[in-house]
Amino acid sequence: MADLKSCGLTDAQINALPLAPADALPFDEPSAALGILYVIEGSTLGGQVIAKRIREKLNLTPDLGGHYFSSYGANVMPTWRETKAVLDAPPIAVDADRVIHGAELTFEFLSTWLA
Repeated sequence: MADLKSCGLTDAQINALPLAPADALPFDEPSAALGILYVIEGSTLGGQVIAKRIREKLNLTPDLGGHYFSSYGANVMPTWRETKAVLDAPPIAVDADRVIHGAELTFEFLSTWLA
């Protein structure tokens, strides 16, 4: 929300933006949820690359328009390592095909929703 405000959007404009439906992704299916986790948390790594570029090219900082891409700040790698540990040794039995399906659905959903 802070990024949108720093780009000049008002609270009313932000509140009028479309929200993702709560049931858009299969969070209630453990194997698929791990695939969703992989995509969402993995994007924090890519966000670091994007954050660097937008600082260089657009002069956006975490405090001014670039907060989203800065995600966990200095904690990106420790958080990713924790996530990866769960993905590498899940605390539940998983179906690898459903994990992949959850990841694919997430990529498709985000692509469609953001378009």
